[in-house]
Amino acid sequence: MTENITTDTPDVGPSASEVLDEGKKIYEVSYWLVPLIAEEGVPAKVTEIKDALTKFGATLVSEEMPKMQPIAYNMKKVIKNDRHTFSNGYFGWIKFEGEIENTEAIGKWFKDSDDIIRHLVISTVRGDTRAPKKLQTSRTEGEPATISKPGVGAAGAKKDVKESEKPAAPISEAELDKTIEELVVE
Repeated sequence: MTENITTDTPDVGPSASEVLDEGKKIYEVSYWLVPLIAEEGVPAKVTEIKDALTKFGATLVSEEMPKMQPIAYNMKKVIKNDRHTFSNGYFGWIKFEGEIENTEAIGKWFKDSDDIIRHLVISTVRGDTRAPKKLQTSRTEGEPATISKPGVGAAGAKKDVKESEKPAAPISEAELDKTIEELVVE
């Protein structure tokens, strides 16, 4: 006999309020792999992580393949009685649906792995929670607003922008207000 419960989560996307089986939640585990792993060996390690998660009854939802990145501060890990200090590593994450009581065992598996520097398991929602990239705007008093586009530097320097991608000529605030008023119909 399985009851359905609705999770109370903030409106983050189309699936923010979802029905899950009793005792299951959506989790995300983020992790740092040691840089001692050859780049060709990273996919095999990710497969090992996914297999471990499914062994604990998790259903995978989404993931991001680990990429080599600098770490904000040095992290230490004891591997086979040797203390190692890492300043970079492969960072990745996996989102999964799992039993609440299995999260402790999942955390222990990550902690005991010699190939994982650090990990974090959090409760989340099924939808994409990454913030969308925003356009950068700049405005000087008396000048029309400008929007930075890909291919145009902060100072307006061109970076191989095709003719069709060039922004239109700037318009005055009065023209902009007039255009907006024409578009808004009440």
